[in-house]
Amino acid sequence: EKSEKSEKSEKSEKSEKSEKTQSDRGALPNRPEVPTFESLTVGGASSNGGASRGSGRAADGAPRQWGVASLGATIGYERTVDVKVEQDGVTVVGQPRIDVTTKGGNLLPVNELRRKVIRAVQKTARAWGPPPARFYWVPAIRFTVSPGGTLHYERLNSLFRSWRLSTSVNYVLPTAPEPKVRLIEEPSP
Repeated sequence: EKSEKSEKSEKSEKSEKSEKTQSDRGALPNRPEVPTFESLTVGGASSNGGASRGSGRAADGAPRQWGVASLGATIGYERTVDVKVEQDGVTVVGQPRIDVTTKGGNLLPVNELRRKVIRAVQKTARAWGPPPARFYWVPAIRFTVSPGGTLHYERLNSLFRSWRLSTSVNYVLPTAPEPKVRLIEEPSP
């Protein structure tokens, strides 16, 4: 009788531990927490801890369906989204520029920058309209990085890659300033 009780108590302790491990975010030591789509767009963490069949997101918290999706969508359809990254701002082409500094002159917090860029990508995907039947949109991010924008690019790219989105990068050099036009030549000595 005692052995049955001790077995039951051990089983209940084990189930409590496994429930805790499954429900606690970051329960695994030394493993960085990957932000979920909801935490970056809505502002809070996911309430159910995993993906449901019709939730429109993958089990890792990444959005599965961007923009508008057709009913019963099961196939991802990639479309390119151009993102220009500069030292002082990020622009998702077709959307307003996102400043990377606060009014106090400090850099925007990483999660805030990510949240703003994700919202701009989502707006771009919505502008594509409905995808073909049985498809959903998947953005393929094409970064153009100017000097000084590498830090912001790395912060954004790591998130998109953790969500298994296709990304590419093109580093560009600044264009040389046009020489000043002189209307009157000064006499040389």
